[in-house]
Amino acid sequence: MNKNSMFYWYPKVSTLDIPQPSTNLVPMTKDEIEKLIEGWRVESSLIDRIKRTVEKYPVFVRTDLFSAKHMWEKTCYIEDESCIENNIFRLLDAADRIDTTLIDKGFAVREFIEMNNVFRLRDWCNMPVNRERRLMVKNDEVLKHFPYWY
Repeated sequence: MNKNSMFYWYPKVSTLDIPQPSTNLVPMTKDEIEKLIEGWRVESSLIDRIKRTVEKYPVFVRTDLFSAKHMWEKTCYIEDESCIENNIFRLLDAADRIDTTLIDKGFAVREFIEMNNVFRLRDWCNMPVNRERRLMVKNDEVLKHFPYWY
């Protein structure tokens, strides 16, 4: 399994006693992923499975490897049920433009946490920018940490 996949690493951190958004993983079979990539059609059964995991809108949706957050309101940010299908299609289109392997196991549907945004990037479909820290970890050891978006 790809170690960058949320299906690999999220179960390892999901039980930690740290604040984190509610997250539901929506697994797909290899056959479903191949059909999705080859056929350029988002099956209604996938949309229904994603919808069933939503506890409350808005949500943040991504593949296990990619979010296309730089196209925020058109891809990963799902304001309400009416935009799920179009946003999922655009997210997959963005992934395909980069690399068709940007989906490995399925999708993650995450609670959207409203924050005190530093600003929004209008050219990136109003993507909110917040103060973040990135941690680089290998073999359970933090190798580096640094500010992101400062």
